[in-house]
Amino acid sequence: MGLTRSWLNKKITAREGLAQYGNQLTDLLLFEKDCMVNLQIPLNEIEKTSFYDLIEVLEAKKEDKISDPLDFFKSQKG
Repeated sequence: MGLTRSWLNKKITAREGLAQYGNQLTDLLLFEKDCMVNLQIPLNEIEKTSFYDLIEVLEAKKEDKISDPLDFFKSQKG
């Protein structure tokens, strides 16, 4: 098997690249399944929504919200 390059510029074999692609596809399908089962989002809605937008929404936390803009700057001063 010849060598190919991944997005990290690490040399990998074509077989390893194919395995990585397969794993990424499986992760996406499992994510869609979780959205359908746990969040009751219809499959057609999942498929027409940007994957990255959906991830951003699902990873949002109440703790990320800044209650007072000055609190943010005070926390950055150290």
